Amino acid sequence: MSARSANSVFHPSGRLVALLPLVPLLLVPVPVALRAQGFGVYEQSTCAMSAASAVVARPCDDGSAIFFNPAALGAAPGLTMSAGLTGIIPDGRFTADLNGAVTNMNRKLLPVPHAYVAYGFGDRFAVGLGLYTPYGLETAWPDSSSAAFLGYDNKLHSFYLQPTASVRLTDRISVGAGLTVVLSTVELNQLLDLSTQPVPASAGLPAGTLFGQLGVPFQTPFASAHLSSSTATGVGGNFGLRIRFTDRIDFGARYLTRVTLNYDGNATFAPVSTGLVLPAGNPYGVPAGTPMDAVIQGSGVFQGPLAPQGIKTTITMPDQFVAGFGVRPMDRLRLEADYVWTHWSLFGRLPIQFQGGAGTETRIEDYNNTSAVRVGGELTLRDGLMLRLGYAWNQAASPDKTVTPLLPEGRRSLFAAGLGWHASSHVDFNVAYSLLLQVNRRGRTRDPLPGVQPTAALNNGEFHFLGHLLATTITVHF
Repeated sequence: MSARSANSVFHPSGRLVALLPLVPLLLVPVPVALRAQGFGVYEQSTCAMSAASAVVARPCDDGSAIFFNPAALGAAPGLTMSAGLTGIIPDGRFTADLNGAVTNMNRKLLPVPHAYVAYGFGDRFAVGLGLYTPYGLETAWPDSSSAAFLGYDNKLHSFYLQPTASVRLTDRISVGAGLTVVLSTVELNQLLDLSTQPVPASAGLPAGTLFGQLGVPFQTPFASAHLSSSTATGVGGNFGLRIRFTDRIDFGARYLTRVTLNYDGNATFAPVSTGLVLPAGNPYGVPAGTPMDAVIQGSGVFQGPLAPQGIKTTITMPDQFVAGFGVRPMDRLRLEADYVWTHWSLFGRLPIQFQGGAGTETRIEDYNNTSAVRVGGELTLRDGLMLRLGYAWNQAASPDKTVTPLLPEGRRSLFAAGLGWHASSHVDFNVAYSLLLQVNRRGRTRDPLPGVQPTAALNNGEFHFLGHLLATTITVHF
């Protein structure tokens, strides 16, 4: 088979390298990381996380108002600095319909950092700077599993750096705003399936004949693809409003704008042994006993369409609206309920441009906008020690047809608990734990052929998922 004919067979379009934009779908279970809906991350403060992050009306005094509601940043005068880490431990598996085989995710601890600095000038004006990660994901599956054909080691990292200012307009009304500067990278590793590739025209078979029709088993790897990007940058905003109706009733609202990120990436490919040996009379015209790997290598595919090349794609981090009420029925007890809406339908069509001359491919995700409800409370046990509890419920963003190992997300419930300790007048410690439970979700470990629309009919098993989240933050006040 000639190198020229191979160019029309092993084409890097379609699912070979069109999965770059799917990295964000994973990171999070990112699918090893479980977070909020889609590939959102809402754990940006240990204090807030312990109350299921129901804090838009009354954010914690650790500076995290920069993210949760910029209008509340100036609640306390003086300097506040905090830094913390949330560790997410995903636990997921896929059970195949065909034989009941179970594939487990690779377990690992996924760190999500946050840091804030705020300064209040009296009780009217405040400024601050925050670093947080509201969108991201990581997933890791065994590289020998069927999941590896949609991605076995995948990452989407996004960091929001937000300078912020807030002002108290009246005794009851405050507003705030911040500029979000976003830095993001993506990485995807996946296996390429020989059985779904067209046989070269030089074999003399009807056009469109696939290797799988000639006996090559489904999901026979012949190459691995590695895709990574340089850092993409974007700019948006975060706006907040806070109204104190009484000393015991607060209202808060926040709007985080969408940010569009343009990624420049590189794709490299490496051969993987198929383990196949060709019989006599094979359609490739080679002697019996010839390894299939020799035929593939001889085609020149790794010097042609699967040679190293550049890739461009665009991902939009969705906008988000949050509103909630907080009440203090007694001096030692605070309660809050929040509603969260996320514009996930922006994650619909993902065009990928191949710089090697393969043109543009479009990946279909068709996410749905989602709603979430968060409720939480804080009880002061004694001076300096607080107990917090919370619960959150999230809709699923992905439709049935796009539930894959990259992000097998679904409807979720989160149960949270934590402790806060005023160790001194200047130092606070917070610890929290959350258990994330997801309803089982049918999905797939295979992609449609190039040019074919994805449907739920391709779903070939069930994803099971839960996650453990542990967090700690130290805060200092001056």
